[in-house]
Amino acid sequence: MIFWMLWGLDLLIALVWVWIFLMGLARASISPFHVRRLMNMLGWPVIFLAIPVGLRHLGHGLIAACILLIPAAPALLCGLFFLILLKTKYTR
Repeated sequence: MIFWMLWGLDLLIALVWVWIFLMGLARASISPFHVRRLMNMLGWPVIFLAIPVGLRHLGHGLIAACILLIPAAPALLCGLFFLILLKTKYTR
């Protein structure tokens, strides 16, 4: 259950990553010089999504969950920060 929740969060992060890349291509703000580097960067979300599924299939669920936590932990902390900001009342 925790594995799939982390995997779904990582999928959401990967979709945002791809969306930002595609918006940059659509606006032509990505130069041809940097396309190879950016295509390499698009491979990282695939790695963080595919390897944990394979490890879980092989019976290494804890290692797979730890790999999923690498991109998910900053996203969870950022979400917690914004949740705290929403609940804080600013008065003078």
